[in-house]
Amino acid sequence: MLQKTIVIFSAIILIGCGRKEPVPQQEEGLKVDVLGFASTRTTSNGIPTIWTADGGSNTTFIPLNHDKIALSGAHELQTGGGRNMVYFGTELITGTARIVLFTYEGKKVLSEEVGLTLMTDRQEHLYAHHTDGQGNLYLHSICQTTGYRSISYVYKIDNLLGIEKLDMPVDTPFALFSTPNGLISVKATYLPSSIEVSLGHQFRGIEKIRVDLTGYSEQYVHSAYRNHMGRLVLVVSVIWKEDKKPAYLLVSIDPETGKVIRHALMLPKENYQFGRGIMEGNVLFVPGWERSTNRTFYLRIDTQTDLPELSVTRTELETDPQLRITQALFLQRLNGDIYVGGVQFGRGCYWKDRKLIRLQSEPSIIRSYPIQFLAH
Repeated sequence: MLQKTIVIFSAIILIGCGRKEPVPQQEEGLKVDVLGFASTRTTSNGIPTIWTADGGSNTTFIPLNHDKIALSGAHELQTGGGRNMVYFGTELITGTARIVLFTYEGKKVLSEEVGLTLMTDRQEHLYAHHTDGQGNLYLHSICQTTGYRSISYVYKIDNLLGIEKLDMPVDTPFALFSTPNGLISVKATYLPSSIEVSLGHQFRGIEKIRVDLTGYSEQYVHSAYRNHMGRLVLVVSVIWKEDKKPAYLLVSIDPETGKVIRHALMLPKENYQFGRGIMEGNVLFVPGWERSTNRTFYLRIDTQTDLPELSVTRTELETDPQLRITQALFLQRLNGDIYVGGVQFGRGCYWKDRKLIRLQSEPSIIRSYPIQFLAH
């Protein structure tokens, strides 16, 4: 993921928005909340706003300095009683970016919580975040100490709001995973005819793995996942050097042995963009859209194979023909059903059973991001 500048951190984001109509019911007793963030243009950078599916919006869930906060996401604490949400992102504090957590206990500046003394004129960036199977939240950052030494670290937040700092190799990752052998960060560097993947192992440093892409150019890694076999799986788009047509690859990396397997995805040569998907066992579900048309979809890919070419099952999603740009940005499964969150021409929407559901959204949004769904 590209390094964010102060301007990007100053721009408040939109993940989604709510709707006043009743949300779809998958089964009796299951409710789905469409949780989203946005900013309204009442200040130079906007005020963070949250929507839920049962209607209304709220700008008071973050108490102070609304125009200086860039939200990055929400996380639900896995506690026995009630639903406790925490929100994380970056705040400009006296002109310097710091990673913050907003909880039912109030705002927490994470560097202060763990006693980390950082340079007052150096920005703390949030590069990647991850949630493990126990409900722990991990936030990966890099900054400089008062001795001008660059350090890389992860804030770990548990279900009781305990916060600790975990040291990581100095790297600028776009993905982070929890494994039985510790945390692993993933960084991609684009080289002529190859991609260098840096795996930052929590306990044994950085390992660089070369992915050969001879015959291709203009590489781009869309997202990374970890399957049931422990492999890291990267979705990559490239351009054929011969005919200048797009192609799409799945790169499988064993983080313990460094073994790389490259799979060509059997897709038509169209220009696609992909959102964030999910890995279920060894099966990857990833949303996407065609850049030149108003068509959107999600793919089903079996990653438990060493075959050089992989067939792909594509499921089309309904779109509004009157709106020319549709993006499927986020996918997850709730109670057996696949939900996809996205945007149609700057307005929040989502899909259930491939059907488009429009969400009410403010006309003055700044930017669109994936919608998150919470079931209870």
